[in-house]
Amino acid sequence: HADGANKADGMCLVGALGTFDADKGGHFVCWDYNLIIRFPAGCSILIPSAVVTHSNTPIQEDEERYSIIQYSAGALFRWVANGFQTDLQWYAHATADDVAAREADRRMRCATALKKFSRWKDLKVKNFSGRHRVEVWDEGDVADFSDLTEEESEAEALPPKKKARRA
Repeated sequence: HADGANKADGMCLVGALGTFDADKGGHFVCWDYNLIIRFPAGCSILIPSAVVTHSNTPIQEDEERYSIIQYSAGALFRWVANGFQTDLQWYAHATADDVAAREADRRMRCATALKKFSRWKDLKVKNFSGRHRVEVWDEGDVADFSDLTEEESEAEALPPKKKARRA
């Protein structure tokens, strides 16, 4: 599952507890990345749970496994952004100018949120500065994540250039 009610760019801390054989079950699965991670009791992981599909593998019949989850509820951030009221309450009293300002603010928050994430192909070549995905917001388009599955061009596959040292 993905936790669609969580803040999209927020991190979720998942912790495993219980008495189970971590070699036989209770693994953490990140479906979007085809990862199955051994996840014994006492371990924790941070994921953006609103946008990463995840689950756990079953444990054996006589075992117990529990999760402790800490997350950022998206509704709390909307509540604050709306002046401590629901979306329906905010829209009931909003002017056209209010709606336009809200949309401009939303676009800015989306662009800022996208800057928090790196692309896998940048990380593979140790380009930890990444490239920002904000160009799409200038045209009002939805963020394009198609490059996550496209082949890398030769230029993108090269490692970043090292800065010259001063003598």
